[in-house]
Amino acid sequence: PCIITTVAIAQLFRSMYATEPMGLINQFFQAIGMEGMVTSWLANIHTALMAVSVPEGWRFTGMYMVIFYAALISLDPSVYEAAKVDGATDFQILLKIKLPLIKDIILLTLTMCLTGALRGFDIPFLLTSGGPGNASELLSTYMYKKAFSKSISEPFLKKNPACRILRLRRGATAALFLSAAVRSSRSVFIV
Repeated sequence: PCIITTVAIAQLFRSMYATEPMGLINQFFQAIGMEGMVTSWLANIHTALMAVSVPEGWRFTGMYMVIFYAALISLDPSVYEAAKVDGATDFQILLKIKLPLIKDIILLTLTMCLTGALRGFDIPFLLTSGGPGNASELLSTYMYKKAFSKSISEPFLKKNPACRILRLRRGATAALFLSAAVRSSRSVFIV
């Protein structure tokens, strides 16, 4: 799904969330006898943020699965066999062997996920434009609205709130990458 254009993803989920004609999600709730759950997912202030978050998560889930799968199959199977001989259960092998061995990959994917979440603009903007009210407003949609709703006659880089938010976002991303680099370099040099 991460190679599908975001406009197609937004249209797919808009049709799934639809109330008229009834979308797939509302049809499902109606079919299992939960008519009380049938709602206008994108127009309800209680469900709008979740409704725009699901397509973003769905879009990149496959990519993260491939990354984790590649990390797990690259591990040496003799370590698992030795743990099995010592009497370790599958759950213990997962918690005490596999996850510690791929901790750098986990950190990488968490960093990618966080920066992707900060970057997310297109699907929420296409689905709701930050509405209803500001229920699904994200930092990126707020910046877009502030950047293009101000008069060009004022000094753009000094007074525009979108530029201040962009500087803050860049600083937070740089701090996150620096912290991850320091942690990974410590683990390399300590061992």
